[in-house]
Amino acid sequence: MAGTAEERSASCGRLDRISAGLVTAILVANLAGSALAGPKMSGGTYDASPLPIPFLDTSRHPPSAPTLGAPPVIMPGVSPPRTAPAAVAPLYPMPVSVPSYAPAQLAPPSTPPRPGSPPPLSAQLAGDAFVSRPLLGLVSELRGGILKHAYGPSVWDSPRESGIDVNFEIVFVSPPGKFFWYLFEPRPTIGMDINTNGDTTFGYGGFTWEWNVTKRFYVDFFLGIAGHDGFLHNAPPDRRELGSRLLFREAIELGWRITDRHSLSVMWDHYSNAGWIDKKNQGNDNMGVRYSYRY
Repeated sequence: MAGTAEERSASCGRLDRISAGLVTAILVANLAGSALAGPKMSGGTYDASPLPIPFLDTSRHPPSAPTLGAPPVIMPGVSPPRTAPAAVAPLYPMPVSVPSYAPAQLAPPSTPPRPGSPPPLSAQLAGDAFVSRPLLGLVSELRGGILKHAYGPSVWDSPRESGIDVNFEIVFVSPPGKFFWYLFEPRPTIGMDINTNGDTTFGYGGFTWEWNVTKRFYVDFFLGIAGHDGFLHNAPPDRRELGSRLLFREAIELGWRITDRHSLSVMWDHYSNAGWIDKKNQGNDNMGVRYSYRY
């Protein structure tokens, strides 16, 4: 329906006023939003951290450490800016240890002593096994010394015969087996007392037992059978009448270990038939010093 020019002019004036009001309202809203949201950032985003949020108010209680801002507000149709991730420093610096590649010191292997051999000095002092290497696989020890002939408790009342005896002895390793183990592992022994004055010379064989009293001090005991080249009966006044060709021999030795292989000792030995083989039994004693070498 057509109107007059005045009506059309009034209608256009109302539309202009309405449009102006809408534009004014949009501008006011934009200004208000800009004031609240903070400064505009590149890419169409706004920093929302200045917004007055009561429970995030740090004016009264400032934080002990810097805080990160709130995530940016992404405007529709605008891609967010690409920023590199911030490097995070470690809370506690980790020490760097460099491994050592030095070669380990290995202890040399040790060989246990042969069963039946007494514990050596090194095994007692340092706790290390003594390396025993028997001569020819049989001989454990060699002993030798000088003895005063016919000198001891059983012959002091009848000093017949005299001189110096040269003693030589071979001590073998203890045989294996339970039988000798039950006998406390004695070592077979042979030896001689050779008189240098032309009097009685003895040869003997038997077994030797050894006990380590302390780390260096030891005691030996020998028990066996002996033969001799002396008189049995009707001997000259300066000779002994031994009664039988075979005699018993007992010996006690007190020794001191200088090293694993070397030792010195004092020995007393006694020969007699104990009156069991013949009633004539003058017997004989020897006393002296000896040196021992252990293989």
